[in-house]
Amino acid sequence: MTWLPERRLTALTALSALVLTLLALWAGGPGRAVHDLALADTAAIQHGQLWRLATGPLLHATFTHLAWDLTILAILGVLYEPRLGRRFPPVLLIGLLAPTLAIALDARFTRYYGLSGLNYTLMGAAVAFELTRGSRTIGLIGAALLAWKLVRGVLGQSLWGPVLPGDTHEAWLAHVVGVGAGLAIVLALALALTTDRLQLSGDRGTADRPA
Repeated sequence: MTWLPERRLTALTALSALVLTLLALWAGGPGRAVHDLALADTAAIQHGQLWRLATGPLLHATFTHLAWDLTILAILGVLYEPRLGRRFPPVLLIGLLAPTLAIALDARFTRYYGLSGLNYTLMGAAVAFELTRGSRTIGLIGAALLAWKLVRGVLGQSLWGPVLPGDTHEAWLAHVVGVGAGLAIVLALALALTTDRLQLSGDRGTADRPA
């Protein structure tokens, strides 16, 4: 069975989020300590606690929030980790860090929970992949849906998502940054690959041309 090794980064990310959130929500006093240490607290990040950029997205506010994010991650990871291949690790890494960093640098936000920034990065990467290597129709439909969702999110009119507790709200900035990062990474790698192929083709043509 080869499907799991081909999706090992997705599985590892999902397992990390599951374990960290279970510890934080179920382990009582020690769990609260885990929560406070892992939380993407923007003031703490600005004061140099940079590990929170990576641990914060793995932490979730509720079990419903966790289930929602892991479902989307599983769908996108199962479909696109094998298809993106070597593009997937940079998409995953930047999808974890860039949205959290954007939140940390914006004074309107004080903390950040969840994998939604990463999931939107994967959505952007999926759209870019379909437009460049897959089905252009799927890519255009996906781009339109993402644009619609992001505009609604910026306006505070969320179309979907889990109910979050208290003063915790949808982090639309993380979603916008995530989509932009995913699109940029895959399009840049596709452009680099096309350029390399054209260069290689030109070199072969020069070598094969008689003197």
